[in-house]
Amino acid sequence: MRLPEVKKAPCRLSRGGFSLLELMVVLMMITLFSTLIVPSVVTATREDAVSTQRDKVAELLRFANLTAITRHHPVQVYVNSSSGVCRVALSQTALPWLEEQTTIEVLESLRLPDSIRIDLSSTDENAMGDAQCITFYSDGRADGSLVTLTDSRGERGVIEVMGSTGEVFVREEERP
Repeated sequence: MRLPEVKKAPCRLSRGGFSLLELMVVLMMITLFSTLIVPSVVTATREDAVSTQRDKVAELLRFANLTAITRHHPVQVYVNSSSGVCRVALSQTALPWLEEQTTIEVLESLRLPDSIRIDLSSTDENAMGDAQCITFYSDGRADGSLVTLTDSRGERGVIEVMGSTGEVFVREEERP
């Protein structure tokens, strides 16, 4: 038995690649999306840098507060504006009848990026001189202070330490 003959359709050669018009449309779409998206991503990244460092400093201050309460001993947070370093330290003074010696045990340390400046100011009315240190006391009190972080573009983050309670609050700042 003979099978019926099947006619083959003529082969069409498929053209390879894209036309110039198709490539131009795709490039225009990529350009349009990048001009809309890239500036907002860059701005968000810069804002995140200040807020991330602000949150790290706030956690360091909360750590100092809890350490002072749990160890029943004052704890200091030293802020060096020029180097951008914050250190939590427990100072221990020798007994009065021995030679006077004070040792400082650094419990925690944080170095900020070079692009971020940190400043410390006192909110206590009876504070003397320039504040370079915040002391947290064993009864929960602290030296009332404002810690301000500023980046090179002027974005700011502010942390407030309440003197009467030792609580640490992060302030939301308006953009310049």
